[in-house]
Amino acid sequence: MNPTQKIALSKALNKAAIDAARDQLGVGVHNVDFTVNVKGTLKVGDDFDVAPTVSIPLKQALAAFVVYAGLHTSEAALTSIADALYDQLENTGGKSGDAIKEAIPMVDAALALVEQRLIAKLPRQFRRGVVTPRLQITEVVAEEAPAEQAAEALLF
Repeated sequence: MNPTQKIALSKALNKAAIDAARDQLGVGVHNVDFTVNVKGTLKVGDDFDVAPTVSIPLKQALAAFVVYAGLHTSEAALTSIADALYDQLENTGGKSGDAIKEAIPMVDAALALVEQRLIAKLPRQFRRGVVTPRLQITEVVAEEAPAEQAAEALLF
């Protein structure tokens, strides 16, 4: 197969179809022998570059915030962090839901500053152009595998 055929075959079935087929596939060894016709087009977009993403470790970021805010000796500050994390994980909003909503723009500004200082200065990362399939797949010939034919012969 050439590269276009390989990509077309990989794109011919969507994830939902593959997941549904997997749910129907039983445990064991399954012999495969079939022919399909894949017809259509593949549109390949231009390659591009993107700003890298950075994963900031939550625990270290919270510890740094406590130190920078001068809260490292306050038991109340540590309890507040735990309460804030619990409220957000449980999606309760806690006793300060409106105050949290009002603080979001300040956090957004801080994240924008991190992006400006750090992420924008990192080297851009290469990405291949997006492949958009418009494909139709039809089964041309389905050959029963020898083991399945033998099993059917025993049943009749």
